[in-house]
Amino acid sequence: MRISTEMYFQQSLKNIQISTLRLNQTQQQLSTGLKFLTPSDDPVANSKVVKLTEGLDLTKTYQSNVNTARARLSAAEGVLGDMDSTLQRIRELALQSNSGALSTDDRKVIATEIQQLNQQMRELMNSQDGLGVYLFGGYQTQQLPFTERSGGGFDFNGDEGQNQLQVALSTRLPTGLSAKPLFVDLPSSTKSVLTAAAPTNQSTTAISAGVIVDQDAFDAHFPEDYRITFNDPDLNQGRTTFSITQVSDGKPVMGTEPAGFMVNLPFTSGDVIEFNGVQIRLSGEPVFGDTFTVESSQNQSLLNTVYRYSQVLDNSIGSSLYAPEEVPVIGRATPAAENLSTAGTTFGRKCLPSK
Repeated sequence: MRISTEMYFQQSLKNIQISTLRLNQTQQQLSTGLKFLTPSDDPVANSKVVKLTEGLDLTKTYQSNVNTARARLSAAEGVLGDMDSTLQRIRELALQSNSGALSTDDRKVIATEIQQLNQQMRELMNSQDGLGVYLFGGYQTQQLPFTERSGGGFDFNGDEGQNQLQVALSTRLPTGLSAKPLFVDLPSSTKSVLTAAAPTNQSTTAISAGVIVDQDAFDAHFPEDYRITFNDPDLNQGRTTFSITQVSDGKPVMGTEPAGFMVNLPFTSGDVIEFNGVQIRLSGEPVFGDTFTVESSQNQSLLNTVYRYSQVLDNSIGSSLYAPEEVPVIGRATPAAENLSTAGTTFGRKCLPSK
């Protein structure tokens, strides 16, 4: 085969072009630090690189999740430590308040400090991490977990969920806690109540946390639940009235404050309402159809427990939380018979109920 001069030059030119491409490729590899500039350079090796890159990215994500979980759990641990110190102080005050040497004014001073400590605990329960995520709201990380009722007491607005982050292929770590098992659904040493406004209410009327003022009377009706309903003013000469009935059978409740069957009673915002050993207050301007519930429970929240006890101290009568035997208890709006047990708390030692 004869090789012409033209073929010789064409082959030489082709070799120069190939060498130039290889040189350019090498320069790009050196400048980018990448061996494979395109998947077509080495499809098999490139697929391995892709898998390794994905693995590295996933590892970085896991590490970031570990750091986030550690930071949030560390913050929660610090909050729980602060709460423990606050509860210890409340316990000290509860024991101090049970001294017969204290006057009513002395107890009111103690009640004020306990109320301040209770607000401090609420702020701790509403703690956030550095990203603004609430630590104790369950899945409701952007909603304030605990709010104060205008009528007295506190509501929990979170849920029982526990947020988690994946820190390995088959491992997840919790990054927050739900306050419900920690601070809300706490077993009570005595039977208690949970109060709530119906979500369908048309007014902003608030119901206070219930206070057990006569444990024996309350226990005698346990586990009955109660419903407070505001009646049609047109049927009551234009007045705002309410009725309280038993949930189980709809029968009207016999009250002690005011005395008698609690049917079509005139409403005054903030007045004491007492029946079957339970004392509550309703504050606001209710409208026809508003309803509220008073549910019997073996559980109660920490904030409402402390709130109830502070109310007992603030309204205490006489020189001791013990009631003299000759003082009648039933029917009193703020009975002297209140003690640590009837307040629904387990701070300090238990007081014996009045006879």
